[in-house]
Amino acid sequence: FSTVSKLLAPFAPFVSEHIYTDMFRESVHLQRYPHADAKLIDRPLEDDMKLVDKIVSKVNAFRKEHALKQRWPLEKLCISAGIKNRNLKGVIANLANVNDVVFEEAEKDMEKIELEVGEIYINMKVNSKQALLRELLREVQAARKTHKLVIKDRIRLFLDSQVLKDSEEAIKEKVGAVDIVYADIDDEFGVVEHQGIYVKYKFSVVGR
Repeated sequence: FSTVSKLLAPFAPFVSEHIYTDMFRESVHLQRYPHADAKLIDRPLEDDMKLVDKIVSKVNAFRKEHALKQRWPLEKLCISAGIKNRNLKGVIANLANVNDVVFEEAEKDMEKIELEVGEIYINMKVNSKQALLRELLREVQAARKTHKLVIKDRIRLFLDSQVLKDSEEAIKEKVGAVDIVYADIDDEFGVVEHQGIYVKYKFSVVGR
C-alpha cells in the first residue's frame, strides 16, 4: 500500500493522503516518489503493445471508412506484422472487436491494410446476429435510462422475434431482465435492424 499510495498521490491527493496517513502516520506528499525497477521492464512486450495500438487504430479507421460500427464484431483478422508475443491475440481481438485473430497470411477475399512493419488483412463480414444483439442491448439500455431506471430495477423484456433466442441468457443479464416474452408488439419502444433483420422491443418494470 505504501508504493500504491505514493503513485496515486499526484492523481488522487486526498484519497492517497487518507490511506497513507492512516497506515503510516505520515503525509504521503512528503515521501520520495517511487522509481521504476528497470529489471521488471519488458521492452519486447512494450514494442509489441505499440504495434497492437497501431493495428487497432488501423482497424478502427477501416471501420469508419466502410461504415462498420465499432460495436459490430468482425469475423477475422490476419496479422503479418512481426508481433513476437502471440498471447496478445486476445488483446487485439477485444480492442478491435474481432471474433478471430490469427498470425498468418491472408485468406481469400480479405482487405489488405499496410503497416510500417507488415500488413494486416480484414474479413469485412459481420456476424448479423452478433451485430443485431449489440444493437438491441444498446437500445434497451438507452430506454432504461430514458425511463430513469437504476441498475437494481428489473424489467420484463418483450421482443417480436425469436431470432436472438440463442442469446436469451446474455440479454437478460445485460439489460436486467427477469424474463423475455416473445410476442407481437404494437406499442414498441423501438426497432433494431441489421442487414434486413428487424426486431421490435419494449419492456415493463417488474421490480424496483
